[in-house]
Amino acid sequence: MSDALYEAQKLSHDAHLLLENLAFQKALSRLSEMYISEWRLSSPTDIDTRESIFFRMRALDELRADLSAILTGGRITAHNHRLKKAGNRGI
Repeated sequence: MSDALYEAQKLSHDAHLLLENLAFQKALSRLSEMYISEWRLSSPTDIDTRESIFFRMRALDELRADLSAILTGGRITAHNHRLKKAGNRGI
């Protein structure tokens, strides 16, 4: 197994563990709920606070999306490796 394949599979596995981890899910959920609560309690004219909350919510979404991309990328890399290996054997 090549170093690149091993690294992609390891990262994919680690991303999967994080995304499925109940404590991690709970932390993300609690942060999201906290940000929404802060936004609801903020004044409509408090643009700086609302903008800050918006960026924090976006960061949570980007974290989830990046972990999902790492997970998917590792699976695609492993699949492509299996196809290439099968093709080299004349299958």
